[in-house]
Amino acid sequence: MFKKLLLLVLLLVSIASPDIFIIKGYIPANLCVDSLNKQYRRIYTILNPTIPVDTATVTVIFYKQSEGKVLGVRLPEWGGGGAIGRDSIVIPIDRAGVIHGGNYQKILVHEITHIALSRVYGFVKVPRWFHEGLAMVLAGEISFEDQLELS
Repeated sequence: MFKKLLLLVLLLVSIASPDIFIIKGYIPANLCVDSLNKQYRRIYTILNPTIPVDTATVTVIFYKQSEGKVLGVRLPEWGGGGAIGRDSIVIPIDRAGVIHGGNYQKILVHEITHIALSRVYGFVKVPRWFHEGLAMVLAGEISFEDQLELS
């Protein structure tokens, strides 16, 4: 009886919070998909706490810059990653500081913000400056002092 109850609880938990992210390519060893799911839900809820979280799959691809053409990816030189539409994130692993500097986690949160913003407010033309500013704040790329200076 206990085993059946435990299995039921585990099933309900897995239904209640499915994995949103599929990770492909050159995956960093310490990447935690559960953490990505939590960040996505946190950001989505900040953007609109009144609607259910869109749990459609987001594919994250870690790739080498030399594979960019094959994948159809063109990021600016300064970009550490990119959100493509409402369901894909690309991150070049061999760009300075992305993987070895540990920046890929901030880059992921930044790009997750773009995905969530597109999903919540896709029907509205959100200005690029707002997209970027919000992504930078929610990813922790701007310190409190920087926020004061900007305002």
